[in-house]
Amino acid sequence: QAFAQATSARFRAAVRHIAVWAMAATAAGEDLSAYEEEENEVRGNLVFKPPVEVLPKTKRTEQLQKQKIEQLRLKKAAAEAERKKKAQQEAARRQEQQAQKARQQQEREKRAEAERKRREEEEQRKKMEGGLDQILDTLQRNVSQQHITMCGIELGSVRLRLLTHALDNNTSCMSMDLNRKGLCDEDGISLGGMLEKNGSLQKLECEGNNLGVRSAEAIGEALRKNDSLRSLNLESNNLTAAGNDQKGIIKLAEALQENRSLRVLMLSKNGITAQAGEHFVRAIEANDMLTLVDLSGNDPSLGVEQLRRIEAAVQRNRE
Repeated sequence: QAFAQATSARFRAAVRHIAVWAMAATAAGEDLSAYEEEENEVRGNLVFKPPVEVLPKTKRTEQLQKQKIEQLRLKKAAAEAERKKKAQQEAARRQEQQAQKARQQQEREKRAEAERKRREEEEQRKKMEGGLDQILDTLQRNVSQQHITMCGIELGSVRLRLLTHALDNNTSCMSMDLNRKGLCDEDGISLGGMLEKNGSLQKLECEGNNLGVRSAEAIGEALRKNDSLRSLNLESNNLTAAGNDQKGIIKLAEALQENRSLRVLMLSKNGITAQAGEHFVRAIEANDMLTLVDLSGNDPSLGVEQLRRIEAAVQRNRE
């Protein structure tokens, strides 16, 4: 009987011990499930999960359990941070690749456009009549007449580019007449590029063409750099897109604050409004070289007071 009682007591103790282990294992599984980062072991076609350590539930085991949970949490956070870092690096790499492809495409398009223009110019050289061909030859050799007019000579965009190229480094031509030659916005950009390089041309006549907003921008940018041009006639063009776009003419006006060579500026009949007029007032009042500025025939919003202030500044310069 005593033996049976002792055996029964030991059995009950073992059962309680097993129950404690089971509870600890269950708690461990619940606590660590969110942070489990252990790698499975793969052997052939079999996958083995890492062993789970089961300890009695005591203060020491609870402390160890908390430490392990914290370690796994930190490990998981570090892994997540590394994943995000790699994802960002990959996104940046792809973005740089796309930007590089875009730059390469732009370069290809730029080279193709330059080649297209070169072929056009070469073709036009072969077709040119004697008058323009002789003018280009004398300009390139710096033996041209001082005053050149294109009257009676057909000019398209390609031929105008040939003319502006010949003028880039020319020192013999002082005046160029391009009045009523059907020049377009592209031609105005070519003229602006020429004015940035040429240091001898003093007078440029472009009345009665169709130079547009981009032409005004290009010529305005050129006037910031050019120090030889004395007279510029842009009367009766389309520098503001019939008054609907003032940004080009505003850039031209702002350039007058820096330019110190221009004496005469003709801008009548270009749809210039009061918005651009304010920029002209400030620029011309700061300019001490202009002696004639014609803004007649523009938009009615260009007020009398603005014109009066411009005329007063010009009159001051004459004196």
